[in-house]
Amino acid sequence: MQTHRVLEDLGADGRSRVLATLAKHFGDLDFAEEMLQEALVQALRIWPERGMPRVPEAWLTTAAKRKGVDAIRRDQAMVLVLGFQDRVSAGEEQTQARLARVYDPLDPDRSDLDAYIELVKDENADQVLDVGCGTGTLAVMLARSGIQVVGFDPAAASVDVARTKTDSNLVEWVIGTAEDVAREPSYLRRFDVATMTANVAQVFLEDADWHATLRSIRQCLKPGGLLAFETRNPEVRAWKNWTKENTWQRVEIEGEGAVEEWKVVTKVDGELVSFESPTIFHSDGQRLVSYSTLRFRTEVVLRQNLEEAGFTTVEFQPLPFAPERSWLITARA
Repeated sequence: MQTHRVLEDLGADGRSRVLATLAKHFGDLDFAEEMLQEALVQALRIWPERGMPRVPEAWLTTAAKRKGVDAIRRDQAMVLVLGFQDRVSAGEEQTQARLARVYDPLDPDRSDLDAYIELVKDENADQVLDVGCGTGTLAVMLARSGIQVVGFDPAAASVDVARTKTDSNLVEWVIGTAEDVAREPSYLRRFDVATMTANVAQVFLEDADWHATLRSIRQCLKPGGLLAFETRNPEVRAWKNWTKENTWQRVEIEGEGAVEEWKVVTKVDGELVSFESPTIFHSDGQRLVSYSTLRFRTEVVLRQNLEEAGFTTVEFQPLPFAPERSWLITARA
């Protein structure tokens, strides 16, 4: 009954917001409606068993996107659906690819990675798992020093950029999630260190996804192996500075010309902070907007999460790159 009430409370406005997001993602309103309906059916089936998600709209959006991707993959051999897949590739996938290509030029200072490089060196690590590797900067840097690195990310566009970098052939790249990686027997109990840099640890909004990721990472670490990741201290409320005035920049990028971007917070809901990042390509006037939500977990919650996933010796210290606002967290498998 509670599930039915939540879905009723979501109302027409909530469903319309989810549908608009899905229609933009898939580029096809009818297909978006079909996937949303499947997600609603799934919610009615599993919410009573697993409990209500913290953000029902976000859960439904994610579930519908996954069902859409599965449906497209299943039907790739069908000529009619290949036409739709081409539209997806020409729209959403090309958008992701263009944004991924300018990610590094828009954020060239990667001194934030120095702490991880030192940590890997201190551990005398031979094998490193780079969780949410993005465009692969850390993975390639570590591989150049002779370390065997597996970098994975569910965003294919980012991994495609990583594969174009000099010495990227030294890294084993995987498109997928931590759970996908942990299903491969050759990755189990293999790694000395696992890393999650930048925003990776905060993109998991639902507890179930976060817990599954931590468990999967632990399964891939050797006994005593080290997990190292960063997250922002919620008490600092760093998002208050995420305004256009504070984040705006315009950069000349080879092959793209002038590119302008900034960030603006759109909603703060407890631990969840949502923001949008417009990117304007002045060469052709294209304006692309990324919508993101991060979860700011407290130290108490993070310690509990790590311990529940089987980690020990959990330590919090200021992140050297941003000691006033972020933690560098380590834990042993």
